[in-house]
Amino acid sequence: MPSDKTIGGGDDAFNTFFSETGAGKHVPRCVMVDLEPTVVDEVRTGTYRQLFHPEQLISGKEDAANNFARGRACDASVGDDGIHAVVCAVCLLLLWLLLLLLLLLLLLLLVFFP
Repeated sequence: MPSDKTIGGGDDAFNTFFSETGAGKHVPRCVMVDLEPTVVDEVRTGTYRQLFHPEQLISGKEDAANNFARGRACDASVGDDGIHAVVCAVCLLLLWLLLLLLLLLLLLLLVFFP
């Protein structure tokens, strides 16, 4: 996965939407999910394939044919493991941020109220 190196003099707005790979390339932060594999496969193999990390492209094995009920019934084919991994990574990141904020708050309390 891309890392979170600071580039552009610490431009937080840029780092919000892009991450830098180990090779120094900047890739958009996104997760593409689709039941039909042809659309995501076109991104995977197309002209802009180098813009996206393969772990960010999740596809199913069949199309819902513009039918919500059918898509809802076959959503397990999208790869719950991949979606679950993304959700877990986001939750873990949020927990770390919360822990850091709590530690910062504790430090501020100790400094201002010894």
